[in-house]
Amino acid sequence: MAQAYFGLPELSASRFVSLSLMNNSQRYYQTGDQVRWLLDEEGNPSVLQFIGRRDNQVKLRGYRIELEEIAAQLEQLDAVQQAHVLLNDSKDNLLGCVVLTTPSHSEAICELEQALHTQILTSLAEALPSYMLPYKLYALAAMPLTNNGKVDAGAFAQLVQSQQAQVLTAPLAPMTELQTLLAEIFAQVLNTQVRDINRNFFELGGHSLSASQAVALIEQALEVPITLKILFERPSVSALATWCEIHRAAKAADENGQSEEMFL
Repeated sequence: MAQAYFGLPELSASRFVSLSLMNNSQRYYQTGDQVRWLLDEEGNPSVLQFIGRRDNQVKLRGYRIELEEIAAQLEQLDAVQQAHVLLNDSKDNLLGCVVLTTPSHSEAICELEQALHTQILTSLAEALPSYMLPYKLYALAAMPLTNNGKVDAGAFAQLVQSQQAQVLTAPLAPMTELQTLLAEIFAQVLNTQVRDINRNFFELGGHSLSASQAVALIEQALEVPITLKILFERPSVSALATWCEIHRAAKAADENGQSEEMFL
């Protein structure tokens, strides 16, 4: 657990605190859970009841994830000035919104350029396990603010939705060798051309049998241990290419001495 706080003194200080209980001072980790004591028949505290969270920790695929940790790691990168991380609409993947140190666009929000997207994810994989890596990154012109000048956390979902709506109206062709290869595999098993890397495999006519064929071809072509579950969770060329990049980054970090447990 403490590994995610290494090299982040401010974040560590906010989570690890010293408390004196029964004249004994010890260091404790603040989980962020809000609980209350339930009393027994004699009026004595007996059981702790979970009420909720006092932060924006989320649970994703069985893992508890603190979104601020991911944002803090993103902001450690030279290319990123500010960052915010959130769950997507279906609550099954992470999205990252970043303000770049050197902005290259004037739009309120746009998808990150592919080369920089890969570079950031590769660097992030050296510090975080794969389940904490955002599957998609968006570049913002500036952080959305409230009238009080604070970051408006509720505005990010609306910004992402507006960008996704624009993407739906403008087909995006494969831009990298990896995306081209995946699009060709989709086309082969679906017997149709794939002109948009954001189109859903199953919306294009895919089913469980063709999905199994696609997984087998991808594993053979890229030598990655992909499963049907991964394709169901990331059914587009774009999302699947990002997963492959994350897997490669995690594997490279492991070969360079990182603990394999970080990327399980």
